Amino acid sequence: MKKILLKISGELFGSPKHGVLDLAVVQPLIEQIKKLQATHQFGLVTGAGNFFRGAQADESLKLSRTTADLVGMLGTLMNSAMLQDIFEQHGIKTTILSALHIPELGRGVNNHRINDALASNSLIIFAGGTGLPFMTTDTAAVVRALQMDAAELWKATKVDYLYDKDPIRHADAKPIHACTHHEVLTQQLRAMDLTALTLAAENKLTIRLFNLFTSDALIHVAKDANFGSTIK
Repeated sequence: MKKILLKISGELFGSPKHGVLDLAVVQPLIEQIKKLQATHQFGLVTGAGNFFRGAQADESLKLSRTTADLVGMLGTLMNSAMLQDIFEQHGIKTTILSALHIPELGRGVNNHRINDALASNSLIIFAGGTGLPFMTTDTAAVVRALQMDAAELWKATKVDYLYDKDPIRHADAKPIHACTHHEVLTQQLRAMDLTALTLAAENKLTIRLFNLFTSDALIHVAKDANFGSTIK
């Protein structure tokens, strides 16, 4: 079984206006995970952008970074609780392991619990980020990937590739199909935050970036080495 850490930004699940998961996004995700369960074991890290964006702390609420990050971590807990319920309705066994101590939701993260969940073929939902302020869910995803000894980290995005510049702002942006961690860091490409990339580079963790909204995206990334972009 190939172990994969799947990172999905909260904003891909919906809008902060609604603060809920969009079933039009979750349903295809469930179907694809079920198809891959015979060959892949998944850990999942989500952001909280469908509830709260950190930029709000600077723009209108004037929150401190520590408070804003805590609110974001709580948002990931809400996403995790909803995802577990929906996944299990569809026959996907799940385990929530949380960086924040909320026993009603899930148990704390440690390697014994990770290994137990994997041994029981349970999809692990890692909630609460790293449990620390000033750390993004990208960094949490790399940490959890390393803890579960994942072969790859799959980062789902809303664009097809990693680009040499922002494709939304620059029509001449060129896709990068494959590169090294070092190239991403030195060229300051916006694949992940610098802490996450540095940690991935130090531990030789392969990162795949792809568009979650491509039909059967997870199936493609599992079977096609040229799908999306690869950092290794």
